[in-house]
Amino acid sequence: MPPRSAGSAWSDPDINALINYLVSQLPTVADGTGFKPTVWNEAAVVVNALNKGRAGEKTSSSCKSKFARLKETYNVIVKIKSQSGFKWDDENGADIDKSTAEVWAAFEKKHKGSTPFRNKGWIWFNKVQPLMPTTPRGANVYRASQAVQPESQETLPEPVEVNSQDSERPFSNWVCFLCLNCFSLIYVPFTVSLASSRRLPTLF
Repeated sequence: MPPRSAGSAWSDPDINALINYLVSQLPTVADGTGFKPTVWNEAAVVVNALNKGRAGEKTSSSCKSKFARLKETYNVIVKIKSQSGFKWDDENGADIDKSTAEVWAAFEKKHKGSTPFRNKGWIWFNKVQPLMPTTPRGANVYRASQAVQPESQETLPEPVEVNSQDSERPFSNWVCFLCLNCFSLIYVPFTVSLASSRRLPTLF
């Protein structure tokens, strides 16, 4: 592997300056888009200001590539944090011991880039977090208009007041029954003459 040039090496102050500048530019980013090319140009200027006189200045392309690697590492850490049985801290990483070594070995095979964090933390997680998207994008994005709406509850008619003159007229209303098979309410229409019966008909 050829040795890295001075410009490709990123010190902690370099990374910190890059992240801080990108965070300051978040208000300029529209939803669903990335940083504009001018932001990456300015990011290079900001980082290079820390290293005047040092060979191998950063470019907009190298700043963009470095941020892409930071995002990849961030996503790896998120997976480690969400893995049942692992614990995480910024100093000791996943803090793998004998009790979790076997689970880690399987996890490590499936998740590229996780190896360095077996017992070593990553100090940039909290600083990079504001730069990560908080809303998923794509075909599987949740939209309120596509959500399953709860079934509306049927409103029963207002009780019918019956006077003596209406006692001979058929009386129509709804009866609510509880189905013991599915435990749901069933509304059954019925018609009965109040003069002939003052009680509800027996349907079951």
